[in-house]
Amino acid sequence: SVRPNKRGLHLFDMDEKTLTLRERGTLHGEISVSEQRLVGKRLYVADDAVSKGDPGLKGHLLVLDAETMEELQFLPALMPKPTDICISKSGKYALVTHYGSKDKLRDEETGELLLDDAGMALYRLNPDGTLGEIVDHYSTDCGKEKRSNLRSVAESPMGDHFIVCDKGADMLYYLRLREGIDEFLLHRTTALPKGMQP
Repeated sequence: SVRPNKRGLHLFDMDEKTLTLRERGTLHGEISVSEQRLVGKRLYVADDAVSKGDPGLKGHLLVLDAETMEELQFLPALMPKPTDICISKSGKYALVTHYGSKDKLRDEETGELLLDDAGMALYRLNPDGTLGEIVDHYSTDCGKEKRSNLRSVAESPMGDHFIVCDKGADMLYYLRLREGIDEFLLHRTTALPKGMQP
């Protein structure tokens, strides 16, 4: 939930006969859930940090065991405000999209400028389904006229491409996944009519 008084990932038990829900509890009451993806026995969650009100916070990625709801991983995102997580058909990679930040973000200790544009990060998945090493990333730059805002990602039916929607720039990005080399290539882009906001 993104409402200030209802943040966090809320868990419920469902009675299979009556289909009624009973609240079980809340995990990470401080996060702002942007997207959830259930893949096999893992639930992947993006925290876009939108409602925290602190431009220095970049958001997080959370991985849960879908059967027990045990938290397996909670880590900071590479870029600000992660919005979606898509697992590759092979189950070896995860592509994470980000809104980005209009504010310049700097490391609190070193003062170094951080990746703050909208962009995508490719993670290698560990054998247990948690997110491993970041093996590739791409930042979008649309110039001053439009601000990129990557909202969602889907995989092609063949599993060899990711399709990313840029709501801010009215654009689609087609990324070719190169498994084994641990990278993706920007295959092509499609400009959509102004205001379409995919």
